[in-house]
Amino acid sequence: SKLATAALSRLPRLESESLPQPSRPCPFPSEQASEGTLQGPYVLAGLDGKPVPEAPPLPPIESELRRDLAEMLRREFPTPASSKAS
Repeated sequence: SKLATAALSRLPRLESESLPQPSRPCPFPSEQASEGTLQGPYVLAGLDGKPVPEAPPLPPIESELRRDLAEMLRREFPTPASSKAS
């Protein structure tokens, strides 16, 4: 709408090059914090058909729920063949 366009035109412009980007795709949160960088475009890395980065964007979170779910999946699907849809 015209009102939205007018409101957006009054906002300051920020160039992406002026924002601190990580030194590599998908850094761990602690690395990102120590570099003082933003997550940037790397959050979607690997979704565009290019190879997936070696490091995950976030480390796995260890919790009782995660362990319970892993145990249940191992019980229900003990082999790769048992997990296939039939």
